[in-house]
Amino acid sequence: MARRVPEQAADRRVRNRRWLFIGGIVVVLAFFLVGPGGLFSEIDNGRLAPDIVLTTVDGGEFRLHDLRGELVLLDFWASWCGPCQMSAPELDALYRDLAEGDPPLRVIGINQGEDAATARRAAAELGMTYPVVLDRDLTAGREYGADGIPLFVLLDTDRTILWKQTGYMPGIMDEVRRLVRSKRGE
Repeated sequence: MARRVPEQAADRRVRNRRWLFIGGIVVVLAFFLVGPGGLFSEIDNGRLAPDIVLTTVDGGEFRLHDLRGELVLLDFWASWCGPCQMSAPELDALYRDLAEGDPPLRVIGINQGEDAATARRAAAELGMTYPVVLDRDLTAGREYGADGIPLFVLLDTDRTILWKQTGYMPGIMDEVRRLVRSKRGE
C-alpha cells in the first residue's frame, strides 16, 4: 500500500475547501433566487395586500384603498439606493405606457425613511412622473416585507398581490408589462 505524500494530502484539503466554498455559493444563490422575495419567489402572491395610508410629498393623503378597481405597482425606494435610481427610468416608462387602459395601471413610489424635500428632489432628478408618497417610519415597508429595496409589488384590482420582486435588473418591468396586458386581455 502506497503512503500518501504530504503534498497530495495538502492538495486534497485545498480541493475539499474549494468544493465547500462553491457549495456555499450555490446555497446562497438559491436562497436569493427562490427564497422570500427572491427572483422566483411567489411567497406573497395571491395574498390580500395590506391597506396603507401615507402622506404625499406635497402634504396630501394617499390611501391605497382609493385605487380599488385599478392595477397598482408599488415601488419602495430611497434616494441613496443605486438600484432604485437605475429602475426609475424603466418604471416611469412603464407608468406612461400603461396608465391608460382598462384597468389602468397606477405606479406609486413609496419613499423609505426620508423627508418630503429629499424625496421630492430625488424624484425630480430621477424623472419620476408618477406619484411619490412618504413612509417615514418604514411601517408600510415592514407590512409588505421590504427586506431590501427596491421592492416592487404589483396589486390586482381586488388588492391581491400578483407579483413581488426585491432588487432590480434591467428588463425586470417586462414581467409587469406582461401581467398588466394579460389582465387587460391584450
